[in-house]
Amino acid sequence: MKVLVLLNEGAGTLAGMEPDAARQRIESAFASAGADAEVRFVDPKLLEQQAREASHQHELDAIVAGGGDGTINTIANAVAGGRRAFGVLPLGTHNHFAKDLAVPLDLEEAIAALSRGSVVDLPVGEVNGRMFLNFSAIGFHPAVVAEREQQQKQSGRNKWLAMAVALLRVFNRMPLHFVRLSSRGHEVAHATPSIIVCNNAYQMKAFGVEAASVPERGLLNVYVATKPGALSVLWLMIRAALGTVHAAKHFNSMALPEIKVDTRRRRPLRVSIDGEVTTMTPPLRYRIREKPLRVLKPAAQPQVQDASGLEIAPA
Repeated sequence: MKVLVLLNEGAGTLAGMEPDAARQRIESAFASAGADAEVRFVDPKLLEQQAREASHQHELDAIVAGGGDGTINTIANAVAGGRRAFGVLPLGTHNHFAKDLAVPLDLEEAIAALSRGSVVDLPVGEVNGRMFLNFSAIGFHPAVVAEREQQQKQSGRNKWLAMAVALLRVFNRMPLHFVRLSSRGHEVAHATPSIIVCNNAYQMKAFGVEAASVPERGLLNVYVATKPGALSVLWLMIRAALGTVHAAKHFNSMALPEIKVDTRRRRPLRVSIDGEVTTMTPPLRYRIREKPLRVLKPAAQPQVQDASGLEIAPA
């Protein structure tokens, strides 16, 4: 198997490794697993272009992304629809897409599993033509991410301190959107501070909405906060952490193959897509992408036996 691994050079170190060490470690691990890999560190502005060009290289079997949510989403969108399989290495902070695919979090184990893996067609979501692998949101989430990035840029705060400050500021001026949600002839109106659309089972678990979800890749799970105000959102976050958000009064969830989110005004909305913020003009048309994403799914980890003869999975 011949693989191209694309890494975002703007991400600095990956999994605690310097670029040269990362390149050597990844290429050696693929070679040990019987695969031929080229590792490139790419300017973030050129990631999409290089991934798109690579998707037309017939000698490649797969294009593998390593990095954070933005890097993975950019490369996935560039290769979608092509014949090259898309793979992912768990080199980001959260690795929700890798975890959903059951990619081992240890780098060498991940590479070995991908090298023995198979290509599968994976249903993924999209909003106004932009694919997402984990989730998309309007309202509270993109407001927090945008504020966090501003804090990092202007004040030089680290990511976690910037996130804490961002949460406090957004809670102080909670966004509110008047929306119409429509799907298959049914329509409902809400004044909402937050809408999240997800079709990644691991992401649902991470959000604490597993009990309110249908973990099926062919459906979009839509979560709507139906009461304005910071206290209402805070209470929903607490209920999610406790795993009881599905029983909350001011929370609606639905599982659909597509949904349209429209607003009273036609001004652009901030929309988060796999954790990155962009702007889109409503209506926002969410749907399961017509053509699935060709994904390199890792082989199952081999079972080993303990002293008693019982089979156990590697830690």
